[in-house]
Amino acid sequence: MKLSRHLTRLGVSVFLFLQTIPAISQSLYNLKVINTESDEFPIDFNGKNLTFIRSEGQKFNAYSSSFDKIHFTKPTEFPLPKYYRKNNGSFFSFYFDSAKNVTKFLFSGIQPKKYNSKVFSFERTIKGYSDRPSLCSFNLIGFESHPRYSSDGMSIFFTTDRNGDYGGTDIMLVQHIWENGNESWSNPEFLDSAINTESNEITPFVDSEGNLYFARWNADNYDIYKANKIGKNSWGVPKRLPYPINSEVNEIAPVVFENQIFVASNRPNGEGGYDIYAFDLCSSVILELNFSENTNIFTSHDKIIIQDNNGNIIEEKYLGSEGKYIFGLSPKKKYNVTIQNDCNQRTYFSKEVETLCIDSAYVKYAISLNITNDLTEEIQIPFFVTGYYKPITHDNLAQLRRLFDYNLVGLDDSTKFIEKPDVTYDLFVPNVETAFQKIISTVSSYLSLFQTNCIPQNKRLLVQIIGYSDPRGISYNAKFFEETVDDPLLNTYVRRGTKLDNFLLSKLRAYYTAKYLQQVLSKSETGEYDLSYIVWEIQGGGIANENDETDFLMRRKVKISLKIIDVD
Repeated sequence: MKLSRHLTRLGVSVFLFLQTIPAISQSLYNLKVINTESDEFPIDFNGKNLTFIRSEGQKFNAYSSSFDKIHFTKPTEFPLPKYYRKNNGSFFSFYFDSAKNVTKFLFSGIQPKKYNSKVFSFERTIKGYSDRPSLCSFNLIGFESHPRYSSDGMSIFFTTDRNGDYGGTDIMLVQHIWENGNESWSNPEFLDSAINTESNEITPFVDSEGNLYFARWNADNYDIYKANKIGKNSWGVPKRLPYPINSEVNEIAPVVFENQIFVASNRPNGEGGYDIYAFDLCSSVILELNFSENTNIFTSHDKIIIQDNNGNIIEEKYLGSEGKYIFGLSPKKKYNVTIQNDCNQRTYFSKEVETLCIDSAYVKYAISLNITNDLTEEIQIPFFVTGYYKPITHDNLAQLRRLFDYNLVGLDDSTKFIEKPDVTYDLFVPNVETAFQKIISTVSSYLSLFQTNCIPQNKRLLVQIIGYSDPRGISYNAKFFEETVDDPLLNTYVRRGTKLDNFLLSKLRAYYTAKYLQQVLSKSETGEYDLSYIVWEIQGGGIANENDETDFLMRRKVKISLKIIDVD
């Protein structure tokens, strides 16, 4: 069967590989419904609607087209106030201020009788647009253009040719501030030399995660770059995005929406001028559930289920003895990976996986799933009385004390090695009985699965019990004083009067632990459990390793583990 919540102790290592497919895909979407002989530039997304501008005559008009990840609808006009056209508006940016219930706009435009581009602002309420645009306070004498709000509206990025340390056009940042209850904007600052260079940097865009995209002039043409956010107002070294996002001609005005990047490019074979192209920004992800060795731990009822963050099932596969299972996932998503038994609807494993956006050529990494043919975490039951082999349940402890009271043990050399338990052992009984209840509950649940055929009949539940003793020696005359044990089912034979040593004592602890489990399971209130589905493995472990415990009390113990095995 497969079932395990933990452990990789029995040699079955399982890993989840997330691997990006080499190379970003080609242009994905037919944008002919948007592109014309005029120039088109992407602006942003409003919900599922792509907003873009188109040059018509000497001015730009704004349009919107609904996007369903495959097709775009016929564009409709995106309404902007008349002063957008009056001021020769071009690139603009907007965000919805929920606190004030207004949409705030920025746009690049030119004042009447002026020549240099400036950045203007205006607002739209449910009543309509503000009366006239305001010239943003950060404008200077030179060229200011390509304004861009951050996704939270707390920062503005723009392109400028004002004198700085870098040369050409560069990107600057203005931050929203509050002072004494008054709302204002900070003085603009150049982004650092990782972003701005002696070349031209234009058309900044910041995605929902704060990563910065922009266009940079490279000798002959503009290319799109991405700089990952590494801190507040701090970005790493920009990386030029690969082909086909960038080509041998110009790509500018990047806009990112979910896993897609939209750019304006004047590459050949377009509709004319600058057209809008769309690409998958992140490589597709392959989830590979890989077993390092072939194991037959699954049943015909077990399946792995992949669900998205909303609980929708993306894919599911029934499991068998194969060593590998592969699923295709989308980047920048959260998934829940579960292993479930269809017969009893129990979920035995669950893990959340978050796929990343990787734009490099090839990436692979692994996450351990910790699935093995173990069924439960190994349980250790310590606190055996010195020299004695029955676990200290309430009844067993009372019985041992009666043996001392009747002088049946502890007097002659054959039983003198057995300790008379004091009241300290009573404090351990609840812990021991709780551990037994956990094992019995787990065993019972699997016996029910066998009896309802949720586990194939060619399998059995292996209950392995290994007993241990502490390193102190036992009297040479010590003997097993109980009636002879002759138990073929538990593969144990110990004749009354057999000389005792630490190894035999450890095996007897395993044996009497198994007998206790059999007794409790056979007295089930329902009487339904068929113990023939259990294969018992009783072992003497001898003296417990010092690495396990230094306390003698803790080293007198048994270890119990469960496993589903095949039988002939």
